[in-house]
Amino acid sequence: MHYWTCPHCGNNLDYGEKCDCGGKERGAALHHQELPRNKTSTVSLSVPCSDVKSFDLRALRLESGASGKEMVKVVQMIYPKYDKTIQSKCERGNEYGIQLRSDAAAALIARFAPGCEFSPEEPVPVQKRATRHGMHRLKNSIRCRLPSDIYVELLARIKEDGGTIQAWMTHQVQKYLAEKRVEKRSSTT
Repeated sequence: MHYWTCPHCGNNLDYGEKCDCGGKERGAALHHQELPRNKTSTVSLSVPCSDVKSFDLRALRLESGASGKEMVKVVQMIYPKYDKTIQSKCERGNEYGIQLRSDAAAALIARFAPGCEFSPEEPVPVQKRATRHGMHRLKNSIRCRLPSDIYVELLARIKEDGGTIQAWMTHQVQKYLAEKRVEKRSSTT
């Protein structure tokens, strides 16, 4: 196999391959070629910004009783790549900087709230959602790791009794603490 070494940078190159070090030969070759043009990009909106209106998409879904899946299907008739992820982000537009286009919003309102007029000129303030951790009534938790066979059997037994792991563990903790209280009282008397 033949190769050659670039006299400018010392790179080993295949026969006929040009070096990209920027040596004299490469610089001379660029003068004979058309230099690449700087690419410029422009952003244009098909709808002027003042015509894009926002509304509370989540409130529409909850008040109409429509599922997110049904709403996605309506918007997909206009925008085929619209999906549940985009729906979720549009419902929290103030958090993601996304809002539904007015034609899609009008289609949703026509389908799920036909009596409403679509004229939400000012954006509806969105309340911050509580984090999942903050939504629990019981804030503290305990966990343990179990071998698979014990876990499967425990889960099956609890389901046979019609309970949940949460209820079972709460009962076990309360039972344990009650026993310890009785022991403590009997040892002090």
